[in-house]
This record gives sequence, C-alpha cells and structure tokens, in this order.
Amino acid sequence: MDLNEFITKLDKAGDLVRIRQPLSSRYDISAVLELADKTTGQAVVFERVRGYGTPIAGNLLSRRRRLALALGVKERDLLKEYSKRAKRRIKPRTVSEGPVTQRIVTRNLDILKVVPALTHRERDAGPYFTSAVTIAKDPESGATGMGIYRIQIRGRNKVSLNFQNPPLTHFLRNAETLRRELEVAVVVGIDPLSFIASVFPSPPGTDRFEIAGGLRGKPVELVGCKTIDVKVPAHAEFVLEGKVLPGVRVSEGPFGESWGTYRSGSNPIAKVIAIMSRERPIYHALLPFSGEETTLMGLSLEAALIGSLRAAHPGVISVASDRFNRSNLIVQMKKRSDDEPCEVLRRVLSAAHIVKTAVVVDDDIDPEDPYSVGFAISTRFQPNRGALVLDGLSATSLDPSATVGKTGTVTSKLGIDATRPLSAPKREFEMVRISEELKAKAKTFERYLKR
Repeated sequence: MDLNEFITKLDKAGDLVRIRQPLSSRYDISAVLELADKTTGQAVVFERVRGYGTPIAGNLLSRRRRLALALGVKERDLLKEYSKRAKRRIKPRTVSEGPVTQRIVTRNLDILKVVPALTHRERDAGPYFTSAVTIAKDPESGATGMGIYRIQIRGRNKVSLNFQNPPLTHFLRNAETLRRELEVAVVVGIDPLSFIASVFPSPPGTDRFEIAGGLRGKPVELVGCKTIDVKVPAHAEFVLEGKVLPGVRVSEGPFGESWGTYRSGSNPIAKVIAIMSRERPIYHALLPFSGEETTLMGLSLEAALIGSLRAAHPGVISVASDRFNRSNLIVQMKKRSDDEPCEVLRRVLSAAHIVKTAVVVDDDIDPEDPYSVGFAISTRFQPNRGALVLDGLSATSLDPSATVGKTGTVTSKLGIDATRPLSAPKREFEMVRISEELKAKAKTFERYLKR
C-alpha cells in the first residue's frame, strides 16, 4: 500500500477531508493542518496549492486509528500487532524502475518549482522538508542508514540538513575524514509503514527497510538513484539526489521544532543534482509540534518499553503516550505492592530520554483517556508519598530547560504514583461511570454532535 492507496483508504473510511479552495504553501496550509489536528483529527488533502499542480496531504498519521488502518488491524490491537511485526525482518527487493522514476530532472534545477514544501510557523526562516526520510550509505562500511531530519531549502539547488543523530552523523564524519562528499537521497512521500519504520528505535546497523518489510509482511521495493549510489523506495512520490559538501557548515533556522520552540543550528549543506518523482505526485506534509509527531513517537516508545517493563513487573498492562504532552507517559498496571509503582517510574524515566514525566495508574483507569488519568491524579495521588524526582537523567536536546553538560543533555524528571493504596477500600476510589450499554445507545446520536 503506497501513499496514494493509503489516502484512498482514508477517504473510504470517512477519515479524510478534501479542500478545493486554493491555498498557499506559505503558512496557509499549516494553519489548516493545525486546526484539523486540534478539532476533528481528520487527515486533509489540499487539492489546489497556489503556484503548483501538486496536491498536499497532511495529518495522515495523527491519530492511532489511522496507524491501525495502515497495519490493517483494530485500534485496540495496534500496540500488540505493531510490537509483533516490528520483530520480523524481511529484506528489501531491488527493482529496475518504479513510479518514482517516471520523471527525472537534472538540468536547471529549482527545488521549489518542483516540490511544494511548506513554510510552517510565523518565525520559520523559510520552507522546510519535515516528513522527508534521508537515506545515505556509510563510505567506510557500505551500510545503509536513514532518518527524519529537518531540512531547510536554501535557494534553487541547495539544502541544509540538521543531522543530529546516528547513523547519518557517523556517515558524514566518516566521509569528511576521507575528504569525500556524502551522497544522500531525500525521500518525500513513502508508504505509511515504511514511514513508521523510519522512526522505529533500533540498534546501530539495523536496516529499517527490513523493519518496514516486517510491518508490511512483504519486501519494500527499492530502486537505484540516477546520479548517486543510493537505493530508495520505488513507490515514493519525490526523491532529491544530492551530495553533502565536506567540512562546510551554514547557519540554519530559526525553525519551529517538535517540542514547540524555535531552534537554529550550524548544519552541513548539500547540493541537489537531480529530482525524481512520479508523473502526478502528492506531497506529504508533516506539521511540527502536532499530533502526528506525538502519535508516531508515542507508538515507537510504547513498543520499545512494554516488553522490558512486563518482564520486570508482570502486572504492567499497557503503556500510553500523552497526546497533549509528548514528554509524559502513562503506565497502567495491577500492582503487587505499594512500592512497585515507584519502581516502574524509576525504570521508565531512566530508560527513555524523551520522557520527562510519567504517571502510573491502576487497572481500572484508561491510560488513553485524559479525563480518567486526571481523575486518578486528583483522587489517588499524594505528593508526600507518591512523587518521585530524579536528577541528572538523559534528556532530549530540544528541551530548552535541560542542561548541556560533558555527558550530554540532562534534566530532572518527575514520576507520579496515581494508584490507590492496596489497603484502602476500592469503593472509596471508584470513578463514576456510564454503563457500556448506555454508551452504545448514546453513540447512535454521535452524528448530531460532529462539527
């Protein structure tokens, strides 16, 4: 299922809205994406983009129900099925051509005449690629690596790349040691499961196309680029082929990043030498600091943590990311002792650098319902016995309140035990509810309540 097929599937499911009014790629489309994300949650296709013949699709994976649709499972089975499939490895298959090779531009390149990249926030320095998967080969080992990095478009045929994490940081270092250019492919509009795999936490040397194959249940088809020695998904929408100039750094930003603040940097620059695309491509837009980023990061984090947590604490039922606070994690469990939630909190806060706060709730609390979690904190949490503060733990570099030291970025973290004491009567802590029968009856009126 490529990107176009996924969009068709969303359309049939009634989870996509099409906007036919002409809108600008500078601010307009981002504003509508943010509105949709904070209201109906639907995916959006902008059919008429000013200055372009290419439509733009956004908010594609901003809700877990759409991740489940991509995997072909019910939403309640999403984490279990995702965790199971992510352990499989199916090697990619090389093909001679694919839809992405239908159009190739190598002369008179002008990126923004071909690709409708968005300018997202009011202080952004210009248009950025935010959903692009950058693929490169290690010049020493020949290993392939990929990642999603912010990429600023700088004029007709140049981009700056915010390489912050391995393996591409290592690849660039190796290339610069050899005084060679690093060949990179910037891929926009890959199939949803390959996109999910591109952010899956994995050890060094892991081929994420093999993870994508496991999620898909069949190999990802790859095709060779035309001007560089890199293979890319044959069913992508756009591919920019380029070479990173060794030893060159340029000032970049500001850019409204994932954590909601503006960031700048000194980043390597690449010269784009070819653009491949479909005959009629669609541009995948990803709005930074949105539900789509939170949903993608949350699922990968939950899958990475759930196994080790259950091994040490069999009473752990589920792990859920807070959709409104991406640095918060909620753990649902049936505790064996009153001390166990703090042990779980210590483990979670130490294991995940992007988690700054965590909450443990009982098995009668839905960790994905913010009202239930809020109820648990307001009625079962006592700070003098249930608060856990840990200092000097690894943090994301995007948190401006964190401290940068010799060992990296560190922060203090907060854990909240919002479970009832085992010795206390359950009825005193019971949350008011409406019966499942009456919920089902009320659901028949849902069509009257939609915007």
